[in-house]
Amino acid sequence: MRYLSAELERAKSSHHILTNLALDKPATQSSVCGWSHGTTLEDDAKGGNNGTLREPGRYGLHTEWELNPWWQVDLGQPFIIDEIRLHNRQGNTAYRLRHFTLLVSADGVTWHEFHRKTDYAVFDELPYVVHPGPCVQARFIRVRLDGEDFLHFDQCLVYGRTLDDRPVSP
Repeated sequence: MRYLSAELERAKSSHHILTNLALDKPATQSSVCGWSHGTTLEDDAKGGNNGTLREPGRYGLHTEWELNPWWQVDLGQPFIIDEIRLHNRQGNTAYRLRHFTLLVSADGVTWHEFHRKTDYAVFDELPYVVHPGPCVQARFIRVRLDGEDFLHFDQCLVYGRTLDDRPVSP
């Protein structure tokens, strides 16, 4: 296994050093299956934000085949979201994550869509990067596969800052 380098853990902007807010935070997902690493929703989901990039073909989490499967992380408090980096599973099943939606929530109950990937491009070696803009705030981030399939990816990194615009210490 290879570990996320310092460049992935901290992204520099013109006035902020951003920290991966999702690293080792509580996560859950819609289901588990025979390919899941963990036996519970939370145990399998933590593979999606533990900071470990896996070898090609491997994945951090795996749901059952279902309609609109999802994975989510609880950042512990609301943040301004500056960037999300989604590292896909590499190899011949990377195509499954072509169409997905990113959602945010303040309470884990009411969700708001802020990004939808609808093109047919497959990303596997480089992360899919989203810059949601200055107005997106969230405590919870959800990745939802749009359609019926398995959801599996390697890592989800969330960068941001406190609501009073202070950088978060690593």
